[in-house]
Amino acid sequence: MQKNDNSVELSSADNSNFGAESENTAGFRDALGFTVAEWRKDYCMLTVPLGTQHLNRNGFVHGGVFMSLLDSASGLCGT
Repeated sequence: MQKNDNSVELSSADNSNFGAESENTAGFRDALGFTVAEWRKDYCMLTVPLGTQHLNRNGFVHGGVFMSLLDSASGLCGT
């Protein structure tokens, strides 16, 4: 098995897709600031360094941030 930049083990089947997805920071992914930390069949872990741009007016993480991460992770799990 190989490891990605975050020392996560990847099977050879996952390597090409993981590389493409982890380097793709265009569009909404760039605006939200998340990265693909780990991805394999039926599993995906995304990370986002939270900042003030992710907070609602009450100072909590906006629900849209969570839903966007869920949407992206679900999409990756289905590929």
